[in-house]
Amino acid sequence: MKTLILMRHAKSDWSGPDVQDHDRPLNARGKKAAARMAGYFMGNGLLPDIVLCSTAKRARQTLDALLESAGRDLPVHYRRALYFTSPDVILDEIRDTPDSVTGPVNSLMLVGHNPDTQAMALHLASDAHDPNVVAMARKFPTGAAAIFRFDVNHWQDIAWGAGALLAFLKPKALKVPTE
Repeated sequence: MKTLILMRHAKSDWSGPDVQDHDRPLNARGKKAAARMAGYFMGNGLLPDIVLCSTAKRARQTLDALLESAGRDLPVHYRRALYFTSPDVILDEIRDTPDSVTGPVNSLMLVGHNPDTQAMALHLASDAHDPNVVAMARKFPTGAAAIFRFDVNHWQDIAWGAGALLAFLKPKALKVPTE
């Protein structure tokens, strides 16, 4: 079994007119949402074995919240190919993930952008009528994540329409324990 977490970067800052798109940081709301998602992942045992992340600043900052919460190093591969691409390229990146690094790699997180993340999630979902899939088709908000399980032993065997959607998480809707 393989578990894939597809996450869209959190809300970015558009206030700097001279900032190139690739270099846009998170805004205050985005930082808060990224921390909220990281808290949820940590509190629910959803720490991935490996992460693929876009090189865009807002994607890296979204991931930073999880890395800060993890309390241990996670193998992270930053990929320019994940910056505004296509579901086919994303699928190739996932299929190229090794099945073991220092141990088995059974869970992978991918931090990317829309419309790519949303399209990828919809292509992977095995049940188009699942209420969460319908919700993803309507909107895949910033900071959201879709968690899929695949009944395969190798990342190279991930296929379109073969993912069982376990959860569609939106930062605003999360129940995160307070400190």
